[in-house]
Amino acid sequence: MIHDFENLVTLKKNIAHGLFLDTADQTYVVARWCFLSRLFLDFYWNGVHSAEKYCKAALLLNGYSAKFNKADRPYNHDLEILLAGVAGIAHANLPASLCRSASLQGIHWREESLESFVQRLKGLGNPNNRYNLFGFVQLPEDMYKLDQAVLAIRNVALNLNNDTDTGSSTANAQPAPTSRLRRLIGSKGLPEVRRAALQHNLVFAPNDYEHGERPFGWSAANSPLYSLIFERLDQAPSAKDRPAADLADWVIENIHLPKDAERELAEAARRLRQRGPI
Repeated sequence: MIHDFENLVTLKKNIAHGLFLDTADQTYVVARWCFLSRLFLDFYWNGVHSAEKYCKAALLLNGYSAKFNKADRPYNHDLEILLAGVAGIAHANLPASLCRSASLQGIHWREESLESFVQRLKGLGNPNNRYNLFGFVQLPEDMYKLDQAVLAIRNVALNLNNDTDTGSSTANAQPAPTSRLRRLIGSKGLPEVRRAALQHNLVFAPNDYEHGERPFGWSAANSPLYSLIFERLDQAPSAKDRPAADLADWVIENIHLPKDAERELAEAARRLRQRGPI
């Protein structure tokens, strides 16, 4: 019976690794590639997905449900609730804030707690923003903050469970040879994948890694819904109002949107029509 129990524990761990930790490692590298390639919408989208899977791995590998929290509230895909669940078991193992490294002097850095960053990441990586429904504002430090968040949550998944992997919550923590992340960044990994995982990565890259020039600045983009419809309301009435209202109707009728976005578009169409023909 003891053998059966130990075997079941091992099998559960294998499922948690295979479904969540391993896939999170891959999605995390994809997110970094997107940032380095200036594909910022996809950086936030994949960043949210990697963090969600790391949180679920942390819960499962420490003996907790990844479906419901202690109050029986479903986690679903809510990254903020998942992080709160992880924080409840991690105690002091999660950082209070995401701190600027000494090597990052000279770039913009807004002091931010882990919870605040995750909340902002969740908003920018909202499923509907895959379509640039809300637009985005990219900050130069966001990839570095994702790196720190991943290290912290990943360590909860492994270190609290007494697994061997990074073994540290400090910079340049090297994953164990058996981990998916180590295989991705190891000498046998594809050069482009290794670059995506390690370039300007101050927590997982070896100390002697040549990062190259730091290419990052600011970037932002409005949603086309804003520039083609909502922005009309901030401008003087014109002959463009009626087509903009018709366009809002077309979007509501033909594109699946969150209910609050539909309401805002319907209200915009109503106001545009009230302004009357020019």
